Amino acid sequence: MISTFKYPNHVVNYAKFSSKCEAHYIVSKYRYEPTTVLAMSKIDPLPYQLEDFLDLLTEMDSEEHMHALLSYETGLGKTIVAGLVIKELLLNKPDANIIVIATPMGVQQWKEELEQKFGITGVKIESMDTLKMRLDLLKREEPIWDLAVVDELHRATPGNRRYELISWVRDHSKNF
Repeated sequence: MISTFKYPNHVVNYAKFSSKCEAHYIVSKYRYEPTTVLAMSKIDPLPYQLEDFLDLLTEMDSEEHMHALLSYETGLGKTIVAGLVIKELLLNKPDANIIVIATPMGVQQWKEELEQKFGITGVKIESMDTLKMRLDLLKREEPIWDLAVVDELHRATPGNRRYELISWVRDHSKNF
């Protein structure tokens, strides 16, 4: 025998309301909790990397334009911090316009690290040398990036084409 018992409307309405609240909480925690990005990444960050990551998030939230410079020694995790920031931005804005500008040798490394450690694919990763040759085209297109990451910034010195490129990218990026 099949029961035809029906719950009263107020119980059904409460269950719907409660499940919607729980779903909103889960989505909000996923999108806005900075530690979510750590759980989703295959990294074991060091304390100074976490501190810099959280500082950068604070700056991105509080400033109209955030410009920051990470200058650790080689191999101490600048890419990890940048990857955390990229991942966090993509969690909150999946269609974010992001560019990573690296040395020709660094392009593949960036692609591999972002994919393997953070599960990020589809971010535009360009060689500084290739991009500087297309600077005139970029100036006509006038892209605006939500985030621009430049690796090996010290190669751009006043007066060279790299410097002109990086200055232009900085001026066309919300976060740099």
